[in-house]
Amino acid sequence: MFKYILGVMIFSLGLTACSSSNDTATQETTPAEKVITPDEPVIPPDEPVIPPDEPVITPPEPVITPPEQVITPPEQVITPTEKVIPPAESVITPAASALTMSFTPTKAFRFNWPAATNATYYELYETATIGSGYSLIIKTTATSFDHVVPLYARLNAKYMLKSCSDSACSPASVEVFTSTKIAEMTSSIRHAKASNTDPNDWFGSSVSLSSDGNTLAVGARFEESNATGIGGDEGNNSVPFAGAVYVFSRSGTTWTQQAYVKASNTDADDQFGYSVSLSSDGNTLAVGAINEGSNATGIGGNEDNNSTTVGASYPKQSGAGAVYVFSRSDTTWTQQAYVKASNTGAFDQFGYSLSLSSDGNTLAVGAQYEESNATGIGGDDDNSKSRAGAVYLY
Repeated sequence: MFKYILGVMIFSLGLTACSSSNDTATQETTPAEKVITPDEPVIPPDEPVIPPDEPVITPPEPVITPPEQVITPPEQVITPTEKVIPPAESVITPAASALTMSFTPTKAFRFNWPAATNATYYELYETATIGSGYSLIIKTTATSFDHVVPLYARLNAKYMLKSCSDSACSPASVEVFTSTKIAEMTSSIRHAKASNTDPNDWFGSSVSLSSDGNTLAVGARFEESNATGIGGDEGNNSVPFAGAVYVFSRSGTTWTQQAYVKASNTDADDQFGYSVSLSSDGNTLAVGAINEGSNATGIGGNEDNNSTTVGASYPKQSGAGAVYVFSRSDTTWTQQAYVKASNTGAFDQFGYSLSLSSDGNTLAVGAQYEESNATGIGGDDDNSKSRAGAVYLY
């Protein structure tokens, strides 16, 4: 064993010596141990990674808005048609109607005319004064018309009428002149006077006309007779400023005095007739006497007690005031009520103003100098507001 090892060593040394000698000369190349470079690991290729295609963005086709088409309309070629002329309608001209004029009891011109053949309406014309032109006052299908105007302003008026169809009017009728009818015309214009006209009676200081125009009441506040009630002696002028009322009625175009009306307690300076009011039918009459001096209150009190005095300088006429109500049956008038304030007081002048309802069943009376401090409805005893005034309803 040792020998073997020694032999190997010698051999090794020999080899070493040989190697060293050869290094200075020609180097003896001992083949190097084969270096086995390990194979690069065979990596099985991955499945090919195919990058996704970039999205193909197809640009939108440009939207081209076509310009609005300007269409120039061709000039219109108008071929004139032959003119169609409709057959002319036949023109129908009515005959003129004869115009007549009269006067109504209520101060109006009344026109009448006969119906004209083929006429569908009529035109009435007026020239109110001399030299003025005609103007249309009414177009109507009727054959009459009442023209309500101040008759005194038409003393020289003229009127004419045309009869018309849908296609034409007749020539004007023969003119009618008011100046040729003055006598008839003035019969509709009345001038009323008292039956006992006297200076300073102040006839007409108050008036009231019924709605139908047939009854007229006229006050004469300073009339002086001593008569009482209806139809007394008109000629005894012994009671200064007592006052009276005259009632007139109309039949057709004729007016007559129907009643001479006095207070039931006529007294000096009562001024009966200071105010008057008629109902619509003229059958009820209210009369105010602003200086009547009794101390009565309400309806039907003592008419003769003139005790509401205010001192020696006013021995009787205190100015308390009263209202008298009269009614008519046929042509007969009677006193129906003697009306006083509920709080009669000196100088209240109850009856200064008054008004009857249309049916004559309600009466309103003003007392311009009544002095209570009441407000609203009721409460009439406190005379602390000088000349405040009040109204009373009955």
